[in-house]
Amino acid sequence: MIGAATATRQTDTISWAARTARPPDMPLRTASIEEDDGVTVDLSPAGKLLTNLPPLILDPAVHMRNAETRLTELMSELGIPPGTEINIDLSSAGQFTVEGDHDKLAELEQKLNDGSEMDLRNSLIGAHSGSMIQRIATAARETQLLVEANPKTAKLLWNQLLATADRIKSQSMDFAFSGGALTGTFADGTEVAIA
Repeated sequence: MIGAATATRQTDTISWAARTARPPDMPLRTASIEEDDGVTVDLSPAGKLLTNLPPLILDPAVHMRNAETRLTELMSELGIPPGTEINIDLSSAGQFTVEGDHDKLAELEQKLNDGSEMDLRNSLIGAHSGSMIQRIATAARETQLLVEANPKTAKLLWNQLLATADRIKSQSMDFAFSGGALTGTFADGTEVAIA
């Protein structure tokens, strides 16, 4: 249960955000939601309930399958033959570069970068992000086991883990579409599996 002082601070903060974040010509409207414990939350007109968000899927295999399906559909829509080999590079900054032997691939690249092809873009980014999280989690588990075995090395091992995580986060990912199948490979050669 949230205490009265905390609830007041949260309401004040949300109300302040609603007053300052709205355009000057937009009238201030608020909606109140009262819970069983008496806590009231004021939302601005742009406020959204978190229960309306879709679930977050971190499994790169799910994103790879979705990307493979959507890329196949998009190729058909653009008139790109199904046997065309395509390389899509996703930089760590979120920019796409598309290469291959077809004149419509520049249009595919533009759609990925301008956001007009959100399903494919989100799936490729999801595969990249999910793979990074898995690799960092694996490194963290291995580090934890080493620290438990030899606590004196903890500082060194945790610093190595931070460096490893930074290296993983900075890597681009190359997606290759060949023979109707999509594969993903990090810059260091680690592949993303489609299970």
